[in-house]
Amino acid sequence: MILLAIFWPALESICRRKRHWDHDPDALWANVVWVFLRAVCRLDPSKRTSRLVQKIVNDVFHGLHDDYRRDWNRATREVVTDPGELAERNVADEREATAAALWAEQEARVAHLKAHHAAGRIGDADFLLLVGTQVYGRSLAECARESGLSYEAAKKRQQRAIRAIGGLPRNES
Repeated sequence: MILLAIFWPALESICRRKRHWDHDPDALWANVVWVFLRAVCRLDPSKRTSRLVQKIVNDVFHGLHDDYRRDWNRATREVVTDPGELAERNVADEREATAAALWAEQEARVAHLKAHHAAGRIGDADFLLLVGTQVYGRSLAECARESGLSYEAAKKRQQRAIRAIGGLPRNES
């Protein structure tokens, strides 16, 4: 406390000269006092026998500059984002995550059907029919039309293929 009282005018002078570093004068004063206390705690009078006052003042200047330099560097790296834009980004991220999850699920289901196809449990036409209807969600009528089958024939093929592979993998979502 005695050192603080002795250095009070010097600390006020530092605050006046560096007031442009902080818009909040109370925060600047708190930082100056904090740096002063750190400088006093680090000081070893046995190692420095002369010009102690100048050493403390210089340490306060340098310590204060170092603290504010860190804040300024951090401020240049931070990006201020409009809350509306941030909400739009979150929605886009959720859409991308949902699309990625759907893609991964579809790939797993296709791999499951490919394994049955490779094992010979289902043929090429049955494989394509199941991929179209069960993985990509296309209608049975549309897949039947593209493969040149009647709706009833495509329905029977699909039922037989599902029985042949022991059912379809369950949707995990």
